[in-house]
Amino acid sequence: MRTSSMRRLFGTSTLALMLSVAGCGVTAASFRAKPQPMQYPLEERSLIIAPLLQENSGARFNANGVTFDIDLNEFSEELARLLRESLEEAGGSAGAGPEIRVQVDYVDFMFQGPCLLDYRVVLGDGEPFGLQSSGDSTNFAYACRAALEAAVSQVFDDERTVTFLGLQ
Repeated sequence: MRTSSMRRLFGTSTLALMLSVAGCGVTAASFRAKPQPMQYPLEERSLIIAPLLQENSGARFNANGVTFDIDLNEFSEELARLLRESLEEAGGSAGAGPEIRVQVDYVDFMFQGPCLLDYRVVLGDGEPFGLQSSGDSTNFAYACRAALEAAVSQVFDDERTVTFLGLQ
């Protein structure tokens, strides 16, 4: 293993260890994901975007050998927030109209990447469909930020969403 790779691995493992010792945990907000630009015009569109919460939302998250307890409902809420902000940055508004609900079912960082995010989407009264996004990096924070941001783009770019919103 190259020295720079060893430093990155040591630094990431050290960060994860420090977080666990300090009593901090891994949260969806800690990844600092940003809203994403939209491929389709969403001006003057109004949508309800909400998390689809689950009764048993506790899960485990691996960060280079250190395991943290996480709340998947928190990740669902963060994904919904990112979708709302992306919609608003594209000129749309959140709070009325057709409903898009999202539920994060799984998030984990594979040793040295990628971070995987499995989630489901419900459009209106339709059947849920599953999607998966990933983010590549040996740093779990960067990888999971990229996975959350990729999920935002996937939801709005998915052909089922495009059809549901009448964008095509």
